[in-house]
Amino acid sequence: MSLAFEQNIMPWELETFATFSIIYDDESVEMEIDSDSFSRIITLIRNYRHPELMVAETKGVFADTFLMISSQHQFPVQGVFLQKLFRYNYIFDFANSCVNMKEEFCKMFISPYINFVVFAFIVFVYSSKDAYIKGQEDSRQSFLEKAFKIDHVFEVLCISKEKYKEELEALYKNNVLDYYYGLKIQYVYPFCLSSGFYIFST
Repeated sequence: MSLAFEQNIMPWELETFATFSIIYDDESVEMEIDSDSFSRIITLIRNYRHPELMVAETKGVFADTFLMISSQHQFPVQGVFLQKLFRYNYIFDFANSCVNMKEEFCKMFISPYINFVVFAFIVFVYSSKDAYIKGQEDSRQSFLEKAFKIDHVFEVLCISKEKYKEELEALYKNNVLDYYYGLKIQYVYPFCLSSGFYIFST
């Protein structure tokens, strides 16, 4: 992650890297990826152009097509995090004579919405560039471990590697390249359990 910060690697590039790491994971491999290989992979991800973009270019609609699909990656990241928390807090705490969103949320996710808010805020701070200070890794790690203990939240947001692959294949019909500009499974399941390790992919 230090290298990702230093090289200004974009969140959607890391998402793609994490996804491909899960899809093509081979547990028999013994060699760890080094920083040069990581940089080369990110560069390939960054420079990849989907064939549909080539078609759009020949039709003279490249700009419109590219802006539409790239917004799926950029707008969620560029939005102000606290504004999102405020908006969803309003929605999921809303109650009147017709609907009680607190109750509906608990029925669906077992845990109250405030637990998800606290969890999201801890993860946000943990992964924030401004909060990433060398020498404080232990305290940051312990901060994150507290988030994982919040009732049921982590269970709802985590998926096994096998299930992740199934969901991805069902969504993209085995055409994994559509992942670059398509919907993201990790927007529903930001954590993936693989060989005893949790991959945080959002």
